[in-house]
Amino acid sequence: MLYVIDQRLKAQAIPLDKSAQVLREITEVLLDPKFLHYISTAYQHNLLTVQQTRILLTDIACCSLMRLDVNSMDKLWDLMIMIFKWQMYLTNKSSQALMDLTFRHLDGIGRLIPEMKKQILIDNVKKSLIEMWEPLCEDDQTIVHRRVYKWLKPYTTKISILIRMGLQKSDGEFESSFQNNVFYNYYIHNIGENIYSKTANLQALKEQIDQSENDSISASLAVKSHEID
Repeated sequence: MLYVIDQRLKAQAIPLDKSAQVLREITEVLLDPKFLHYISTAYQHNLLTVQQTRILLTDIACCSLMRLDVNSMDKLWDLMIMIFKWQMYLTNKSSQALMDLTFRHLDGIGRLIPEMKKQILIDNVKKSLIEMWEPLCEDDQTIVHRRVYKWLKPYTTKISILIRMGLQKSDGEFESSFQNNVFYNYYIHNIGENIYSKTANLQALKEQIDQSENDSISASLAVKSHEID
């Protein structure tokens, strides 16, 4: 959620101080120890429903000076759900990858607007997650992973950034063939990083590779043409 909001703030050229305030206020609510304790205890055996999750995230997203209308919140929801589902899709063979993904999300939040108070909240969340995760046996960890992915499974919204990167098909399903896909080759080793902050650099790299391949093909054709003559 914070990755998407940060990208929207930058796209709208919101001043840095106001952007920092928005991200700070949302982070403090999202990672509030009392809030997370309530979620982890009240829903220890049952996942939040879709409606409950949407209400919670809507309230959290609007807890700052930023205000979202229904249409904006719908778009935010679709982006959050589908990018997270894609990340889970890439980790579907490893329950431990769910924890790695979560920790990378937390580290990414810390990098958005680095602040001591925010880092303390992040460190506390990591500590709590480890305390909950490590006592679970491997089978229980796998069950957690499968339940999360099952919760996400019904969603097939098409996301333009994933389609542009060749990671999602036009029917909403995720691409399963990633041969020579620069974006996949990067993100498979960095699942959970801010997809918006890396895309521009990777796009430039892709264009450079494509140009190099085109030059190579052109040179090859020129040689063949010369040989035919």
